[in-house]
Formats: sequence, structure tokens, C-alpha cells
Amino acid sequence: MVTAQHSVRRRVHLYVRVVLIMCIVTAPVLVGRMDGWRWNRLMQRAVATGPGATTSALPMDSREAMVARYFSMRSAVIDGLLPAGAGGLHFVDSLPDATGEAFPRTSTIVLVVNGDVEALTSTEVHERAHLLYAREAAIAQRIIRRLPPPLTNSYAATNDREHFAEMARSAWDLLRPAPLDLAEGVTHAMASAEELVPGTAGFVSLFVRHPAFAARRDAAWWSNAAAPYLAASRGDWEQLWHAVESRAQPDGTLTPWPVPSMKEWVDQHRATGTAEGGLVGYLHAFSFWPSAVLLKVMGGGSD
Repeated sequence: MVTAQHSVRRRVHLYVRVVLIMCIVTAPVLVGRMDGWRWNRLMQRAVATGPGATTSALPMDSREAMVARYFSMRSAVIDGLLPAGAGGLHFVDSLPDATGEAFPRTSTIVLVVNGDVEALTSTEVHERAHLLYAREAAIAQRIIRRLPPPLTNSYAATNDREHFAEMARSAWDLLRPAPLDLAEGVTHAMASAEELVPGTAGFVSLFVRHPAFAARRDAAWWSNAAAPYLAASRGDWEQLWHAVESRAQPDGTLTPWPVPSMKEWVDQHRATGTAEGGLVGYLHAFSFWPSAVLLKVMGGGSD
């Protein structure tokens, strides 16, 4: 005999199951929407000034002038090192605990306005690497698993994604200054960078192939110094380099990553979770599976 109390309990359990199922199916899509809402709020206070703007009519300490100076002084070389996002590069006054952030859902990069062009350029390279990770997480994770951990308390030690992005920043910071005069100096700098951020050598090897670096007198030294650190995962690095260099355009820049459809974004999350592995990674990938099925049934999720 079913008592009233037992009947209520069964109904509550049923409601809980329904709610949980709905959360599993819709939560990833809602995450994408919330990410979009956050990005839209940031854009409401973003600086409108962009490339080609003049600073003559702007107060020197205004954020618009600082952004205009950044575009006039930043090294154009980075446009041929890692792809940007088709959603563009945007500037805001502040971000929570960061000087930059990549948004794979909108294929955009947001940087915090400041007058330090070199530091801002390094941050842009870091964020471009985040966009690359979102597209090639499986390759990136195979590389990371064969690397020693970053130096304790370094920013690269935060998590695998920051480790990957810091590899690119570290490589840029090594190559950005004037060419070195001695092979021994290059070897020492490469070893120090690898100790702090293992994997730096992979991006050094990619970047030094760019004409701006390949023509330098220390280019071969950098390639030789990086080579021993690539031995364990050379094939994976070559796949990653190909993914980047295959986007080369006639003018030497790289085709930006397109803005993904909702289906593509969900698939990226699933691939990233699977690549990162572990309980959290597999749960992350599994949580996006119902959304992937739902979007496929609905016709692909083109927005």
C-alpha cells in the first residue's frame, strides 16, 4: 500500500530527476549565452578607437590615445605568428585578476588599456595562444603531458590552459629583443625559459620560422637550442605548427579563427574536456554531450 508520504516522496524524486536532466541538456548552451552576455557587457565600456586612429586630437593620457598608440607601435610580426580571432581585438579599463582574456565563443580578445606597449603585446600573444588551445586542445594536451610541470608559483602553473598560453608568451619575450651575439647566450636563455615554462621551445621553433626572425643572425642558434626540448613530442609539435602555418595569407598574416557556431563551440568544449582527461575533464565533456545531440537534432545550431 502506497502511503501519501511515500507518494509525495516519489513525486519529489521525479521532479528532481526532471530538473537535473534539463540542467544537463541545457546548461552548456546557457553557459555559452552567459559568456556572450558577459562579453556584451564588456563591449559596452570598450574603447572605440582602433587601428589607424590619430592621437593628435586626443588627450595624451586618455584611454583612446593609449589604444591608438598601441596600434601604431605594436609589432605587426605577431599577426604572422598566431591567428587572431575574427571577432577582433578590444580594450577595456579593467578585468577581474587579469590583463587580458580570450573569448573562444565569440573568437575575440579583450585587453586592459595601459601605456606599456611591450607588455600589452606579450599579453596579446598569450591570448592568441588561448584561441589556438580552444581549437587544438587534443594536440596541446598531448604535448603538455610529455612536459615537466612549470616552475611552482609561476603563472604557467595555474592550469594547463595558462601553461600553454605562457609557452607562447615566453617564446615571444625571448625573441622580441634585439638578436643575441653568442650561441652560448641563446642556449642559456632557452634553458632558463624551459625551466620556468616548459614547452617554450616549441613556440620558439615556430616563431623563428617567421621571416622577421628567420633573417636574424641568431635564428639558427635559437632553432638549435630549442631542438633538444622537442624530441619527446616532435610529431605533435609539427601538427600544431601546421595548424597555424596552414592559415598563412599572401600578405604574411594568418587568417583569423572564425566565430564558431553554437554546435562548433559545444564540440570544442567536448573535445577539450576529453583531451584534458581526469574526472573533471571527462565530466565536462560528458555534460556537453546532450547539448551536442540536441543541436544536431535541431539542425546544427548555426548561431
